[in-house]
Amino acid sequence: MIAEDNLINQTVALKILEKLGFSCDVVDNGSLAVEAASRRRYSLILMDWHMPVMDGIEATIAIRKQEPQGSRIPMVAFTAACNAPGSEMLFAAGLDDCILKPAVLADFRAMLQKWLPEVLRDDPSD
Repeated sequence: MIAEDNLINQTVALKILEKLGFSCDVVDNGSLAVEAASRRRYSLILMDWHMPVMDGIEATIAIRKQEPQGSRIPMVAFTAACNAPGSEMLFAAGLDDCILKPAVLADFRAMLQKWLPEVLRDDPSD
């Protein structure tokens, strides 16, 4: 799942992930991310930090609370602010990693290789 409120960032992330062989649901705020995660088990969640309705930190905390014990979904911050003041809150909330915007295919491939190596398509033509 991609939780991102900016349409351009949604589109870029979705196209890159599709090129790498993944299909994704896209939501535009943290509240919708929590709802979606309660209905479906995702392989990985990309979570923007700054979103309307509910931000990525609140959404991450809520998703972590509803996870079955022993079943942790990799959650990756998708933000331009991984090293900004206060970014330690991302990891304290339960995010596992960070991918910086603007991200390119190689950034996504490296992140997916780390968190989903068993399902990442190996295609050197990407």
